[in-house]
Amino acid sequence: MNILFSSTETVDCCGGVYYNNALRTALPRYHRLGERVVCLAFRRDVDQPNQELIDDSNVEFVFLNKVNTLKSLLIDRQKNDRIIEQEVRKADACVVHVPSFVGDSVARVAKGLGKPYFTVVVGCAWDGYWNYNWVGKLIAPFRYASLRKVQRDALYSIYVTQEFLQLRYPTKGKAIGCSDVNISTGEESVLERRMNHIANRSGILKIATVAAVNVRYKGQEYVIRALGRLKKLGILMEYHLVGGGDDTFLKKTANIYGVETQVIFHGLMPHERILPFLDGMDLYVQPSKQEGLPRALIEAMSRGCLSLGSRTAGIPELLPSRYVFRRGNVGDIVKMLSRVTQTDLYEQAQRNFEEAKLYDFTVLNKRRNNFMDEFKAQEL
Repeated sequence: MNILFSSTETVDCCGGVYYNNALRTALPRYHRLGERVVCLAFRRDVDQPNQELIDDSNVEFVFLNKVNTLKSLLIDRQKNDRIIEQEVRKADACVVHVPSFVGDSVARVAKGLGKPYFTVVVGCAWDGYWNYNWVGKLIAPFRYASLRKVQRDALYSIYVTQEFLQLRYPTKGKAIGCSDVNISTGEESVLERRMNHIANRSGILKIATVAAVNVRYKGQEYVIRALGRLKKLGILMEYHLVGGGDDTFLKKTANIYGVETQVIFHGLMPHERILPFLDGMDLYVQPSKQEGLPRALIEAMSRGCLSLGSRTAGIPELLPSRYVFRRGNVGDIVKMLSRVTQTDLYEQAQRNFEEAKLYDFTVLNKRRNNFMDEFKAQEL
């Protein structure tokens, strides 16, 4: 059985070997449907890999061109569509991650050829484009309508949220809510270490965000601006950023607001280092203007971090309302950070640790596997 998996990921290639944190986790899931998986993705050549090795001999990659400019929309999308049709014809079934231009094409071709497929809705098309730049605002209505149509036609769907994406992009087909986070939770030693960390901490609070630093809608700039206001109030905090991409804009923002020594860039970090990194932080902030259900936020919660997040997509499903701020609202962030107490750190450590157990990989895998088994039994 040949399965075509349409991803939204960029794979790092070094010496003919492939690396990507998300795909290393996602690809094994879809072997449940078939032994051989062909993955549609994007490629980036690197001299030094900073992501995890994809070690799967039964996976073949087919790389496409990114469609992220008006020129590529006219030229590269047509090239991609020809490759996509070839691959869909060879597949027995398709797994389609949306929103993406590639995912739209795979779903359309699969439907036209009568090939069984299911969609995995990992984010919001409207938020992703509307909060990107002025060109994105022009494209957003079309991408929103496109994902609505994809989901209207889909017979099977997995949403990474429990409510938000389902309401915005509804389907009449069979669907479940199942996050794509891949963590192990519930080890009491983790909570014990967090409590000891809180009890023994000294100095300024350390805040973290794990997200690409070259994507404006991830929102790190608003936390940096908040640090500037807090500094004027005599409150100093450190902001640690983990994520790949060009950090020029964020460094410039830190300089403008006089907090360049308080903002520390760690670059892209292999996943096995993320949890130990989070264990050394005091707070986690997810300031995104576009998300699905952010894995990094759930991982921070699983380590007992007090967490804040914007009112975006599935984030309010994870956090108490008093720790959810308006998107892009620096004033809200300032108020929340300035009011954090030792008691808050203790209370939220316990609360978030317990909440994250709902997203343990054993719980999610069982739900996802049951869904894929039903799809396979009825469609293949």
